[in-house]
Amino acid sequence: MTKKDLIQFSALWSSVLENYGSAPSDTAVQIAFQALAQFSLSEIQAALMNHIQTSEFRPTVKDVFKFCSDEKGKFQVSGLNVFETERFGTVWG
Repeated sequence: MTKKDLIQFSALWSSVLENYGSAPSDTAVQIAFQALAQFSLSEIQAALMNHIQTSEFRPTVKDVFKFCSDEKGKFQVSGLNVFETERFGTVWG
C-alpha cells in the first residue's frame, strides 16, 4: 500500500473491528497500516473477509499479516507444485 491508501485502509480496518464491537484509535490504525504496508489493499481486504467468515474473534494485525504472507508464499514457490489435501495437508511435488 501507499500513503494514498491510508483513508481506504482506515475505513476498512475500522469497519471490520466495529463488527467485533470495538473501534480502534487513529494511532492503532496507523500502526496497523505501517505493519501491513507491504501488501496491497485488495490482499488485506481478502484477508479480513476470510477472517470475518472463519473466526469469532476480532482480527489482529498478525492474523492479516499471516494470511497475506501465506497467500503470497503459495505463488512464490518456483519449480514445485503445491497441493492442498484434506488427509495430508500441504503436499509438495
